[in-house]
Amino acid sequence: MTRPVAQTHNLNELECVPSSDVSPDLWTVVHEQVQEQLALLESEVRRRVAEVRVDKGRTRGERYYLFTYRTFSIPGSGLDPIVTGVTFTPAKGSVSVDADVSGEQTGDCIATVPSKTVANSREDLLAAAGESAGKLCQWGEAIALALKDPSRRGE
Repeated sequence: MTRPVAQTHNLNELECVPSSDVSPDLWTVVHEQVQEQLALLESEVRRRVAEVRVDKGRTRGERYYLFTYRTFSIPGSGLDPIVTGVTFTPAKGSVSVDADVSGEQTGDCIATVPSKTVANSREDLLAAAGESAGKLCQWGEAIALALKDPSRRGE
């Protein structure tokens, strides 16, 4: 979809996500790979916080191909929910894979996984998706503690 341009100066500075060489079907498989790993994290958090609510989803944006996530919250607590997710963004002919655990509203960073740049291939994307999401699974205890931390009240 094209959008009209109101001004023509500084057009060379506009950022745009190049179309991905990856098919929409492969992004669905990547999403499912991440969610399969995050299901293990969800089990760990549920074991520690019985009343946790977990929502999962995916989105895409102007500057990224895919953000696949799970949100952990305690209904009625007033505490900031925690988002755990993996983001896939363009990186000069390849894809950058970033993963973190942070507050939904506050953005407080609970954990990050080192960024990884991979080729646009099915094999590399699935391996990076599984590896990054798998590393997020180490943070179940930290998520459980953050969900009980009264200093994390949302606005």
